[in-house]
Amino acid sequence: MNFIENIKIKLRNSIDQSLCNLMEQDKLRCSAIPPYVIEVPREKDHGDFAVNVAMLMAKEAGMAPRKIAEMIVAGLPADDSLVNRVEVAGAGFINFYLHNRWLYEIPHVIIKKGDDYGRVNDKNGIKVQVEFVSANPTGDLHMGNARGGAIGDTLANILDAAGYEVEKEFYVNDSGNQVALFGLSLEARYLELLDEPFELPESGYAGQDVIDTVKEALEEYGDRWLALKPSERRIKLINFALERRLEYIKRTLGRFGIEYDVWFKESSLYNSNAVDDIIQKFSEMGYIYEKEGARWFKSTLFG
Repeated sequence: MNFIENIKIKLRNSIDQSLCNLMEQDKLRCSAIPPYVIEVPREKDHGDFAVNVAMLMAKEAGMAPRKIAEMIVAGLPADDSLVNRVEVAGAGFINFYLHNRWLYEIPHVIIKKGDDYGRVNDKNGIKVQVEFVSANPTGDLHMGNARGGAIGDTLANILDAAGYEVEKEFYVNDSGNQVALFGLSLEARYLELLDEPFELPESGYAGQDVIDTVKEALEEYGDRWLALKPSERRIKLINFALERRLEYIKRTLGRFGIEYDVWFKESSLYNSNAVDDIIQKFSEMGYIYEKEGARWFKSTLFG
């Protein structure tokens, strides 16, 4: 329970005590105290907290809400060290103005609770997945990834502290055209280092990191992949390179405290036929149409 909620509980106890006394004394004829809200007013001049309970009881009590509010205020405990003053405003709002000294208690609470200060102890049962960074594993991390990592991890931690069941995911882009181009680049360097005929793909990956990765593969596996079919050789090189790139990404992000619950590979969607299955399902539901030689999802149907 946070400090603000604790204050609200104290205010509610004082209000309920005053109402119970009024009802027992038959000064306020109501069957029960209705559910009411203690909220922070929009206007600072209206106090630190405002209560609308008088207006909720007016009809049953047969009294003006302002009169009920005045009776409630008159019956509040006199020795309240939390409240500086209480005012009745408008049609019957009760505005509470707190002593500034309650602020002085907060540092003591923070010191006592430490890292748990502000954390909601009871989970709300709502699951949230925060997917962030998800940098392309074919290249190095950059400052944009670092910034996204800090923001994403902070958001996940805030949601966790607020009571959500949070899962942090890194989506591994290990399929598609970029990975295919990465494989061709790796294969070209592999053949080059083995003094075999090679051709660098147009717009391929020409960095030193590709050469270094291939050298590591040669140190570990030698030329055993040379005899494979080109497609099989590229798969071997891609898997080798991505495994090391992901380890590099994990180490780098881990250096400033980012740990993931899930490393989800895009390739698993294709290997399990999940993509084909969902396309088939959406087609049957009328959410897919063909245009310009491609299949499109009717996303505008959903906003």
